[in-house]
Amino acid sequence: MAVNYGITYCKKVLKDLRDIEDKMFEEQGHGFVQFGEQHKTELKYKRLLKQFERERDLVLKPTYDPDIHGSEHQ
Repeated sequence: MAVNYGITYCKKVLKDLRDIEDKMFEEQGHGFVQFGEQHKTELKYKRLLKQFERERDLVLKPTYDPDIHGSEHQ
């Protein structure tokens, strides 16, 4: 069975945020506010993605926890 490192979920969250930001550009002419919630969420998931990919590459035990980091199935 494959180990769930949370990488797929992080990529999904980042894609969804990019879609929201693209729509904002179309409608409002700008993206996320630098200190807004979406921007903070984007930074968080970029950091988590980097961490989870590193854990996978080094074959470490994943620190991803769906209850803490989120899941597609919640």
